[in-house]
Amino acid sequence: MEFVLLILVGLVAGGLAKAIMGNNSGGCISTLILGLIGSFVGGSLGLLFLGPKAGGLLSPWTWLFAIGGSMLVLLIAQVVSGRRR
Repeated sequence: MEFVLLILVGLVAGGLAKAIMGNNSGGCISTLILGLIGSFVGGSLGLLFLGPKAGGLLSPWTWLFAIGGSMLVLLIAQVVSGRRR
């Protein structure tokens, strides 16, 4: 059950990160992948800075770090793809 929640958090975090940054490229699959990678990055940063206080999957800190991690991954993806063009 937590895996399904993780996928949902990743999808929502990726969508919110794309909306905040104004990136309209990519579809649902890229949003899911971006969100999952961003959730992992954000969760890792949350554990690094907050330790076990970071909370569970539905904690506000989890959402903030997941969206922030997704924004970071999106920014890195834009820089990498911008250099290739």
